[in-house]
Amino acid sequence: MSISVGEVTAMVSADDSGDGEVEPDDNLRAFGETVKASRKRVGLTQEQLAPLIGYSVQYVGSVEQGRRHPSKKFIARTESVLDTFGVIDIAARQLSRRRGLASWFTLPAHRDPGPRVGGLQRRATIRPRPD
Repeated sequence: MSISVGEVTAMVSADDSGDGEVEPDDNLRAFGETVKASRKRVGLTQEQLAPLIGYSVQYVGSVEQGRRHPSKKFIARTESVLDTFGVIDIAARQLSRRRGLASWFTLPAHRDPGPRVGGLQRRATIRPRPD
């Protein structure tokens, strides 16, 4: 039995009761819905899928709910076990995750300890970090 991207999209759209607002992790949520629809298509529960792909039930649930970015191994193993003929791989390509720090993280200001006066260090001052 094969499944197309259009069929998965139709299943996800039919199950979506959202009001059309874009959520912050919309791509992750869409990927999770694709995994969930594919899993249900072959008649597996999260509890049955998890050991087949070598991940915990909590990990599978988090991915399906769009709360966790899937690892490359998760994507490959899920694609293989669920036999989706590339649907999960295609959905995974829509995920964008840059390497490095999270967008909300900023580097702390550079701390300049100031000069030593008479063997004692003067109180530190905070100055902007030089780039």
